[in-house]
Amino acid sequence: MPGIRSAAIVLIFLAAGCTRESDSSPDAPRRIVPLTAADMDRFLAVIQSNDDALIPEFEPPEGVGNLDYTLPAKDLIAECRGQFKTVFDTARQGKVWAHDERWSRAFRQQGISGADFATLVRRVSCAVMRVRIDKRVRIERVVDKASRETEEIAATIKAIDDLPADDRTQQDGFIRAQMALRLPRLVALLEFSEMVSRTPPEDCALVRKYSAQLKPLLPQAGSDALLAEIQALVAPEAEESSEILPAGYAAPSKAQ
Repeated sequence: MPGIRSAAIVLIFLAAGCTRESDSSPDAPRRIVPLTAADMDRFLAVIQSNDDALIPEFEPPEGVGNLDYTLPAKDLIAECRGQFKTVFDTARQGKVWAHDERWSRAFRQQGISGADFATLVRRVSCAVMRVRIDKRVRIERVVDKASRETEEIAATIKAIDDLPADDRTQQDGFIRAQMALRLPRLVALLEFSEMVSRTPPEDCALVRKYSAQLKPLLPQAGSDALLAEIQALVAPEAEESSEILPAGYAAPSKAQ
């Protein structure tokens, strides 16, 4: 994935595609209609029509991953969330695949649009990740931990930014830089875990049923790296270290 420098965006790319709804907008407030066996059979037929025979990953458009870490925390968070939604927009990615000769041929053979295939990629991949995460940790715990750490780091960055320039020390600058680098990664984990948490249980049951067909089609290394990140986030030692704040900064209250 050339040109991707943001740790947060890299982390999300490792998960392949995921979504919380069946349309092209990750935020659309619609009820999620569970996948069917017919959906899965069609999905597998498209994959197997391609010479690569692997589930493809969403490709970031140019500029995604370039973040300005000097932005105020709330603006940096908004930028990360915006990039996340851009990357996993099925209409955008569907057009990319439709312009690929091999994928467009597979789409024609199976009578599916690029956007509909991209939606299936997100849905199936998200269900696979939910099944794998559930074996290790409750997804609600991941959401809660990522949310709390995001709020805490954002509050500390704001506290430093609110200091008069003449009052800021070299240590303040170092602390801010480190936290600004950590913040996008936490936002990415939060966005991802929230999406996975909305996966219908029927989708999870379906990918379990088709596990033998799906397993050889999955990019395994990336998923393993993401699972390691999630486990590190909720590990007991992470719980303890998250309470340690830089000297001179009070523990921020939860955002209302």
